[in-house]
Amino acid sequence: MQQALRVPLKLLVITLWYSVLTISTLAQARIVGTVLNETEEPIQGATVTAENTARSFTSTTDEKGFFGFITLNGGPWAFTVQSPGFTPSQQLVRVREYVRNRPLKFMLARGAAGFGIGALTGLEIGDVQEKLQAAESAEMEHRYEDAIHLYQEIIEIAPALTMVNLKLGHAYFQNESYEEAQMAYQMILGNDLDSSIAREVYYNFGDIRLAVGITEEAQGWYWKAHNTDLAWSKPLLKLGRVALAGEDRESARMFLEMAITSEPNSTESAEAKLLLEQVTQSP
Repeated sequence: MQQALRVPLKLLVITLWYSVLTISTLAQARIVGTVLNETEEPIQGATVTAENTARSFTSTTDEKGFFGFITLNGGPWAFTVQSPGFTPSQQLVRVREYVRNRPLKFMLARGAAGFGIGALTGLEIGDVQEKLQAAESAEMEHRYEDAIHLYQEIIEIAPALTMVNLKLGHAYFQNESYEEAQMAYQMILGNDLDSSIAREVYYNFGDIRLAVGITEEAQGWYWKAHNTDLAWSKPLLKLGRVALAGEDRESARMFLEMAITSEPNSTESAEAKLLLEQVTQSP
């Protein structure tokens, strides 16, 4: 007769505790960034505050202007950067769990220490975050009209939040309102865009052109998105898919190989590998 394996109670408790701790840690997100002055020199000792409706964390930049947070939960967070002799800057960012969050970049202008400028100046951050959360939930539930209305409300009270125009454009696109989507994206182009935002705008222009059947223009926008960030595989994967749809196997192979090389550990790279295998195996 076999005897049941007996695990000491203390060991079992420790094992369960470690498992819970590991799961909890995995559910937290990491986000990093840099703080620079107008000439793109790092600002050391700047204070960076991350806050949502429930919690607040603070970090300080090092000699390279670098900062990071490693224990944030997913969702909208407001990041505020302050440094003596510079005008503070703010960004509202959707932090995601289990994926690599795009690095933040703050450019501080020399000036008064008060909040003379900033996307969230004079606003209740919690109110903006709640509206953003409600809009994102509506979009995930395919209630695009509701999402559009909420994004528009946020833009009215915080027009400098560029990322909300991106989200508004995406909601219009999902609602198949392509002209409105393009207008939302064009509102962003008037700003001095960071490459991480510009690449999204160009890629989304490509999606709009593709949706209305103007494939050649779509390819041009996807290529422009690629040139904006050579280490971003998403537009290259899309170019590969478009080439495959047009039965241009040679171009498809080239774009897919570029996607794999540019960002080897990305989800898009994994998809590109699968598609490349199909292209290679097909007669």
